[in-house]
This record gives sequence, C-alpha cells and structure tokens, in this order.
Amino acid sequence: MAAWATVLPALKRILPLPRLVELMRATSRRPLRQPDLEQRIVALAWWLHAPLALFDRGCMQRSLLAYRFLGAAGAQPHLALGVRKEGATVMAHAWVLVDGAPAGESQNAIAPFAGMLMFGPDGRKQDLAT
Repeated sequence: MAAWATVLPALKRILPLPRLVELMRATSRRPLRQPDLEQRIVALAWWLHAPLALFDRGCMQRSLLAYRFLGAAGAQPHLALGVRKEGATVMAHAWVLVDGAPAGESQNAIAPFAGMLMFGPDGRKQDLAT
C-alpha cells in the first residue's frame, strides 16, 4: 500500500480519471469478507495520506488506496466523487462506499457533496442512481 501511496500523487496528475480507476481496481480471491481487515485497510489509507494533507486534502489518493485494497479484500467498493460550493469556490471530494455506506468517513462528512461520478468495483463508471 505504501508503494501505491508514493506514486498516486503523480499518477492522478498524468492519467485520465477513468484510466486511473481502472488501474487501481482489484478483484478478490477471498471467499469471505473480513470486516476487521477492511477497517485496517481504511485506517492505513488515512494514515498514508496524512503527509499529503499539508499540500492538498489527499482525499483522491486516500480513496484510491482504499478502493484498491478493499477490492482485493472482497469488499466490492465503489469510488464516489462529488462537489459542493463554498462561497465562490467549488470544492471536490472523493470517498469510498462499502455496502452503500462511506468507508472511514461519516455520512455527515459527505452529505454536503453532490455526487458527480461513481465507479463500481469493476472500475467502470456507474449511474449515480445505482
């Protein structure tokens, strides 16, 4: 995970988003989900992005890390991107959903953001209604 955390800041600037998501998707060979492993993945993704928080919010890198490793763990994650207006500024945010709930963030934290894009566990764009 640390290796991906190192290269993601550059990759997010040079690859189109659909290609980046496709690169980061992972499928599981695990027959059963392990909630404790999923929680550790989310916590580690948050921890690895902490140094980046000084330069940008790091939500894209954090979410892509969690998306990849939660997928490998069999959690069937979805990557969501949304925007909200803050005065004259438009703010963007990325987060991961597992079983329809945000992973590592509260529902209140993502509520102000209007969903713009969603990628399924297979890396493909999905209709926001699904």
